[in-house]
Amino acid sequence: MHAASRAFLSAPAIGTLASCPAFAQDVAPAYTETVKRIMDSQSFKTAVDALQKDHERWISEVIKLTEVPAPPFKEQERARLTRRCSRPMA
Repeated sequence: MHAASRAFLSAPAIGTLASCPAFAQDVAPAYTETVKRIMDSQSFKTAVDALQKDHERWISEVIKLTEVPAPPFKEQERARLTRRCSRPMA
């Protein structure tokens, strides 16, 4: 099927899904309190800060990794890059 045909046929489905209201689930108060306690903790805030600070580097590495050709059973090049990226920076 041509790309234009797929786009034409999938447009009504996407439109239907996009127009449906989203329904939130009821969450037990104990879970809400647990999530709030975790999000208010200093260790969570420290982790979020570290991830936000390195966000651009993470995105760049993911893009590099996904751009490396890695057909089945021939993933050596991607494995080398993954090892290199996962080493701590000195």
